[in-house]
Amino acid sequence: MVRGRKTVRFAFRAKTELRPVLITSYHGVMQCRVITASRSPRIADGLTYETKEPVQPGTHVHVPLRKDLTEGIVLEILERKEEEHYTLREVRRVLPPLLTEAQVMTLRWMADHYCCSLRQALSALLPPPPWSKLLSSTRSHKQRGTSNAQIPTIPPNLQRLCEEVQRESRPSLLLSGSSRERLLLEVRLALETIEQREGEVLFLVPEIIDLPQIQEAYAPFLPLEKIALLHSNLTMLERRKVWQRIHRGDVPLVLGTRSALFFPFQNLRLVIIEEEQEWTYKSEKAPRYHARDTAEVLCRESHSKLVLGTGTPSLEAWAKVKGGQFHLATLDAGFSQPRVDVIDLTAATPSALYPFTPPLVEAIRERLAKHEQIILFLNRRGLASALLCFECRRRLLSPESQLPYTLHEDDSGKQLLVDHTTGITAPIPARCPSCGGADLRPIGAGTQRIERIVHSLFPSARLLRADRDVLHHPREMQRLLAAMERGEADILIGTQTVLKGLSLPRVTLAAVIVSDIGLSLPDFRAGERVFQCLCRLSQWSAESARRQVLIQTFCPLSPEISFGAQGAIEAYLDQELCVRFSTGYPPAEQMVRIILRGENTPQRAKILSAHVQEVTRKRGTSVKVSCAPTFFGGGRIWQVLLRGSDLQKVLKELDLTGVSIDVDPIECL
Repeated sequence: MVRGRKTVRFAFRAKTELRPVLITSYHGVMQCRVITASRSPRIADGLTYETKEPVQPGTHVHVPLRKDLTEGIVLEILERKEEEHYTLREVRRVLPPLLTEAQVMTLRWMADHYCCSLRQALSALLPPPPWSKLLSSTRSHKQRGTSNAQIPTIPPNLQRLCEEVQRESRPSLLLSGSSRERLLLEVRLALETIEQREGEVLFLVPEIIDLPQIQEAYAPFLPLEKIALLHSNLTMLERRKVWQRIHRGDVPLVLGTRSALFFPFQNLRLVIIEEEQEWTYKSEKAPRYHARDTAEVLCRESHSKLVLGTGTPSLEAWAKVKGGQFHLATLDAGFSQPRVDVIDLTAATPSALYPFTPPLVEAIRERLAKHEQIILFLNRRGLASALLCFECRRRLLSPESQLPYTLHEDDSGKQLLVDHTTGITAPIPARCPSCGGADLRPIGAGTQRIERIVHSLFPSARLLRADRDVLHHPREMQRLLAAMERGEADILIGTQTVLKGLSLPRVTLAAVIVSDIGLSLPDFRAGERVFQCLCRLSQWSAESARRQVLIQTFCPLSPEISFGAQGAIEAYLDQELCVRFSTGYPPAEQMVRIILRGENTPQRAKILSAHVQEVTRKRGTSVKVSCAPTFFGGGRIWQVLLRGSDLQKVLKELDLTGVSIDVDPIECL
């Protein structure tokens, strides 16, 4: 028996399973791995130190690094063998923990799953150092529940569903045709959790603009000091203060966007992710995590419940329902059939008013006569989607991206060509660059052109336009919606963000000008996104007999259009899931995108592709590899796209110096 031996228990992850490990220290000395505040890439996965003071994963420490003293976070306790004779540097100072054990386990999963360094994963959980400022004013404080706040009364069908979700041990997918009733149910779930378990609840939303509505829903039941808001518009000082409040346990309810997932909840009991299908839950920079998948791990490690709210589930969530990993809790909407009219654009007579058809014009006229409001949705900004030469039938392409230009108009009224992928602009040529023909005409439609046509048809109507050409900050969209709510505008025209206006009480008509635009994108998720948009409109129309939806399309029989117009959620998801499994796209197989920038990217990409194929041959596995130039973040890049299983193991055998890794990418254009 070794004298002075202590035993410390710590559970760590091998893949996604927990197993207990007995860690032994000798003569009161323990070894631990520490992620330091240093930015050196050579030590991004931590260094090993000795400590005579007891530490645990997540503990904040000061450690020597070269000739200086630096901050660090203990990642794990290591087992030391008796025969080891090398000397390690000692931890100089042990401070209170900054991370919980559940957070540390989630951090390690993120580094493994998203193929990033431990320091990159840590950057999502903690603000930049110095970390000592985080605990400068913390104190022990037992969090109280809802005090005397009254938990809202809900209809019997919602109460039944609430009890069903509370009993279920698996993560729950809350599928509902009514966003209003789903929100009421989520409020009830959160308040019951706070009241009964005296724990913390996290409520995630896709965008900042969604937070005021959620805050308003909770305001009658919780005082403002018991609710924390977390989003990217907070200053570093404001985020630090919220961090401290949560760390003390002063805040039972946190509302926020995806980064709120990583704050230091001491007694997390429930995580609600509203509109889980939205792409904004995926981070676009390292670590490129998805909040839905990361929340699943965090909830498992913290023994808390995960509820995903949605009207149109993502294929990833639906696959887990079908596989038995998720529990499906369906809210029976109890509404009438949706009032959705599908207009076939191939039968429309060409005119200067294209793409406005007589039924659409008449529907707008009727709503304006009743002093009701209208939303016109088109997923394309600009005057027209392209400029076409009617002699050679070719569209004018950008020399940078080799994708069609979009026709725009600047503030002075001058028309110009814009490449949305790179941001470059060009004047409109007098003749076609391909054949020299002079018959160049705009085709398709953009939000600028839609605005111009609406103004010519209804000159007295008050118009607002919402797209990236006029919106440069989330607050600007909030101002537009506030103006609509005050009755200062009649028609809201724009891209995806205008769908936020469906909750406005005076909006009774929503029209999709050309629903096929998204279907033409070279992205395997393009159809799913079109369906989600149309299904959301269908559900909205079914909630009130006053509401009407018009969908204009060239492909009325496509599954996305037909199922979306009917609101046939499960039928579409089951069919699309079969397509994904037959073609080998997520969620059937994993996808990884390797992004290369800089010099010699074509050669580097081809060498990397060949190396992937060599590794997979040696492993005896099947991985599909494609290599091509594309555009990402406004610049020219090359990407190597991998599809298969256990791709993380393949990546570990590659030289990935100077590349970016995107696991489970949202887009792969």
